[in-house]
Amino acid sequence: MDLKQLLAERIVTNRPKLSQSSLRTYVSTLANLPKRVKMEGGSHVDVDWYSHNAHKILDELNDLTANKRKSILSALFILTGDEKIQKEMRADLQTVNDEYKNQSMSEVQRKNWIDWSDVLKQNHYLKQKH
Repeated sequence: MDLKQLLAERIVTNRPKLSQSSLRTYVSTLANLPKRVKMEGGSHVDVDWYSHNAHKILDELNDLTANKRKSILSALFILTGDEKIQKEMRADLQTVNDEYKNQSMSEVQRKNWIDWSDVLKQNHYLKQKH
């Protein structure tokens, strides 16, 4: 069996009522995780690799936004059941919920923000061009 099948079996064992779409998302997230965190293991990664390296993985994910990290940690927690992972995931969840409640922009949104006046100028320019 390949890694994705093994991951799916373990996740279903841990969460039998998980929807198929969530299962696919978690399996994809976990299967790509060793490459994402650039940890040793490469093609020798098995399902137990995630449990053995959970805390190292957690350290490697610190530079991600809370929303991305929360999603990865959710998949990792369902697979491993590690309480430290769950605690970090819940902290990220609280951060994300607070951002939603405050309707504040993320750092990426602030960086990519365009003022409405600039949008109108660009619109006017494009209308003139055509």
